[in-house]
Amino acid sequence: MAFRHNTVEEIVEDLTKLTSSPDDAVAKWALETLNTLHLRSPTSLKVALEAVRRGKKMTLLQALQMEMGIATAYCVRSYDLVIMLRDRTDLLNRAVQAEILAQE
Repeated sequence: MAFRHNTVEEIVEDLTKLTSSPDDAVAKWALETLNTLHLRSPTSLKVALEAVRRGKKMTLLQALQMEMGIATAYCVRSYDLVIMLRDRTDLLNRAVQAEILAQE
């Protein structure tokens, strides 16, 4: 029922309601599912939901190509982020070193 929606926000809203279900098994499942979703990146959840929605209309080959594109995009973004953070850290370290040398 909760996963019939096309947005992550609506899915989370329905799961939240289901945590108050009189059926203990349903309430437990909803809570565990919410906890799992909260461990994930909101962007990743939205991308995954859209991929599932699009994928059901694709051939297997098309779906696998889409998945490869998504995975590649995440890898490239992650690599770019690591490089950016490394460069910022290097700049900060040099600034701190210069400040220490100036105080001596």
